[in-house]
Amino acid sequence: MGSPRQVGGVALVLTLVAFPLAPAPAGPQGAPRSPGVDQVDQGEDLAHFLELLDRLRRGDEGAAAGLLAVAQRLCAEHGRCDTLDVARTYAALTPEERARGLEDEVAFLALRDQVVRAGAEGLGAEGLGGRSWPLERRRICAELERLAAAVEARADVAPAARAYSLVARLELQEVAEADPSDPGPEGRAAWIARVQTHLGRSVALFGRAGQVTPRLEPLWVRGRLARARGEREAARADFEACCDLALRVGQDPWRERGLLGLVELAKDVGDVARVDRLLGSVARFRDPRESWPLAREHAGRLLHDDRPDAALAFLLAHPPRAEAHRDAWRGMLGVAFLRSGDLAAARAEIAGLEDGGGEFARLARASLALAQGQPAEALEILGVADGQIPGRSPRSGGGRSKGSWSEGGRPQAAALEGEAWLAQGRPDRALPPLREALDEGLERQRLSEEAGGSPGGSVVGEWVGLHAVTLLARAHAELGEGLAAAVAIEEHQSRRLRPPGARVDGSELLAWAAGFDLGLVTWGVGADGSVVAWITAQGDARAEAIPLGRRAVGSAVRRLREAILAEDPLRARALGAELAGVLFPPDLSAHLGSGAPGDRVLLLVHGPVEGLPLSFLELDGVGLDERLCPVALPGLPGQGLPGERGDGPPSLGPGAVWSLLGAPVDGAGEVLLPGAAEELAELARRHPGAFLASGAEFERGAVERALARGGPLHLATHLHPDGACDDGRLAPAGLQLSGGVLCAAEILDLAPRLPLVVLSACETAGGRVIDAEGAHGVGRAFLEAGTRNLLVTLWPVRDGAARAFALAFHNALEGGAAPSAAARAARQELREGGLPPADWAAFRLMGRD
Repeated sequence: MGSPRQVGGVALVLTLVAFPLAPAPAGPQGAPRSPGVDQVDQGEDLAHFLELLDRLRRGDEGAAAGLLAVAQRLCAEHGRCDTLDVARTYAALTPEERARGLEDEVAFLALRDQVVRAGAEGLGAEGLGGRSWPLERRRICAELERLAAAVEARADVAPAARAYSLVARLELQEVAEADPSDPGPEGRAAWIARVQTHLGRSVALFGRAGQVTPRLEPLWVRGRLARARGEREAARADFEACCDLALRVGQDPWRERGLLGLVELAKDVGDVARVDRLLGSVARFRDPRESWPLAREHAGRLLHDDRPDAALAFLLAHPPRAEAHRDAWRGMLGVAFLRSGDLAAARAEIAGLEDGGGEFARLARASLALAQGQPAEALEILGVADGQIPGRSPRSGGGRSKGSWSEGGRPQAAALEGEAWLAQGRPDRALPPLREALDEGLERQRLSEEAGGSPGGSVVGEWVGLHAVTLLARAHAELGEGLAAAVAIEEHQSRRLRPPGARVDGSELLAWAAGFDLGLVTWGVGADGSVVAWITAQGDARAEAIPLGRRAVGSAVRRLREAILAEDPLRARALGAELAGVLFPPDLSAHLGSGAPGDRVLLLVHGPVEGLPLSFLELDGVGLDERLCPVALPGLPGQGLPGERGDGPPSLGPGAVWSLLGAPVDGAGEVLLPGAAEELAELARRHPGAFLASGAEFERGAVERALARGGPLHLATHLHPDGACDDGRLAPAGLQLSGGVLCAAEILDLAPRLPLVVLSACETAGGRVIDAEGAHGVGRAFLEAGTRNLLVTLWPVRDGAARAFALAFHNALEGGAAPSAAARAARQELREGGLPPADWAAFRLMGRD
């Protein structure tokens, strides 16, 4: 499998780049990109309107009639009735008033140009002739306020409205950049009140001037202000209003800004599915080659998903055009290079960032320092005072207090600090910041649920990544705290299987381990390394670090599956033995090898391990199935601890009343899966009291009745992809019925709490993979609903092989075997019958028996 790449891990470095300012005319502006015929006509009329307006303002009184006529046409034919208000307002002014308004606008544009130039030059001291941008910003704000105050009393108030809007935007920028402790809560409140006052004046004056389009800026700034104050509903209303107005007046840049404001709100509460939908909305009318904010967000999502190679390729193909964004781009390139293992390229990009560079640069530099084996340097960059390099004074920027970082930066900084302490051999010092990082993720989860966020992503996984989870487990492992390591892993990977707010604790893990002959094993698979923890039935707990991360383990699992499906048993066996040597360290291997043949062990499979064909692993040259009886789960359910009253194994032998469903037919009445029809017919003969719905009878009502019966269920059908099944989290797929599809989300809503479900279909263990939570599909829906045991498949299986396995499985159940033992016996029967591994290694029993 090769040697692992040890690189510092930051799941995502957020870039907080303000939208650039660009010169804009005072009246109605622009037309949408890629226009149709009607939009071309509108664009021509708008251009004519602006030309006539400019002539009128410069003293051509004859332009007034034409201006009004074009405005009437824009209103009647294109719905741009705001142009009528503008035309009437300027037509009503005297020539002297229009001339004075033009002078005032020229004065405003001169100040605005200073801001534009400063932004284009990166707001640096050198680019401003030695003046610092904060001081220059305050000077410009003061001049804008003086101009606005003087113009307010005049007839043409539009320049005053624009001046107040720009002041508010610059003041909000200053508030965002200021340390929360300076000027203190009262001073900060007064600061924000000034921003609100200037926004209010701007909107009121634009109303007096009859102008609609220029209101986009104060509307967007007001949304940003509301977000900064934590008023998410108000911010959402303002950003949505900005989007609606921008769409109405053909202003794609402001529509983009409104949508990206909504993206930030969705990110605040970890609503990853909504983030993706909003970015898709932007991409429908903006090209990322023309929009750095869109390109930045897309690259960030790729880094979120631990796809640094894809992020790198995308960033190299989409460099920003504005110089002000080059630092953000180079920083993201550096992180992508870093995550790809190219330290030299990462060093070149990160070293080229502006000195200081804000939060993004600090996180990137700290990540690079860790990757280069310099944890003390990383701690110094993060501002951790007692972790500084001997002989150096702390850098400017202060300590890693919560107030020093944005909401997105806090968990990342905390995770990096924990990683640095681990690298220095101080797991005790690593625990507090790592817990802080994960608590931030849990808090975002709470906010997401309270805000009704769509369930399409893991807040812990997407904000902090499994990196912090694995680091926390590793810290406990290095301290000899095996039980705490197991708790750390399961706490953050069992959430969907448990009631809201239900935490995993050590006593619960001990109870689960006691319910299995050889206890339980759990894996935390992080970006750069993994941890395995195991608890014996007697309560002894151990944990060890594994020097392979998600990409390496995933690659090994993929190669093993490919060898099995290619019917290359020798290669598959070698790969299985190699992978087992990594996932089962010597002490764990010795523990598992001490059991008697058929002893049960609970394997809590997470990340790429969830897709691993466990029966192909080997211990000391003997297949896992030949030694033990593996039972798998993607996390710990929160209902019914092993050993609790009423939690004994269900009776599934002779006398069990089954529901047997499947073998759907197409519109012409033809059976889609002949083998499934034969399978169900044979099972019906073995279970004479069963509820049978096969062929045309296999419809929604029959499934609902079967789920309501509460007994064991056998389903033999297709797993059918269907976009209509997409609920944002569970995979857009369902069970093929005769005349429809039963979606995974619908199964979850029906809440089937059954003792055993056999999903005799292809890839029922799969689904949409969500970081830190596993594969979410049809199988997951049954488990989350409370089904106790579930037989699933890891890949497509031939119709005949599925039938053979099902019959062997039911034979073992009738003989008194528990579901896990029955699955093991069925795999052995097919193997001994000469069937290739692709036909039997796919079957997995998930549950507790």
